[in-house]
Amino acid sequence: MVRLRDTRVKRGGTTSRYWYRDPETDDIELLSNQGFELSFSISSKGGGETTLSITIGSKDFSALLECMSSTDRQTALAAMAKELRRQVLLQPSRDREKLAEGREQLRSLARKECERLPSGKDDEAGKLMDGIEHLIQKLNVGKKKKP
Repeated sequence: MVRLRDTRVKRGGTTSRYWYRDPETDDIELLSNQGFELSFSISSKGGGETTLSITIGSKDFSALLECMSSTDRQTALAAMAKELRRQVLLQPSRDREKLAEGREQLRSLARKECERLPSGKDDEAGKLMDGIEHLIQKLNVGKKKKP
């Protein structure tokens, strides 16, 4: 999880004129590819703590970037550039992961198709799986870098 270092949470009642500062935001939890969640605890009026959670969906990312740029353009652009650079460097690894996922999906579909074949068709199932593995081997050879 990511820890926010410059984020503050304030608490105030609807009838209060003041905001009371609470501890820093605890963490950010990633919600698959849907967005992320800010979760933190604040002190409760009657004692104890109340845990709060704010989910920010991916459709709101551009609005957040706009707010960040409006608040401190230089810092926001520097942070965006740093993250873009990191993502570009990670891209080959992500490509390998996606290729591996795609190949595994292909194998899984072939296995399901083999399971649907009537009994006594083991030769056909074997040929199908051999063909899929041969195809994957060719794809693997094709992705190697050329000298």
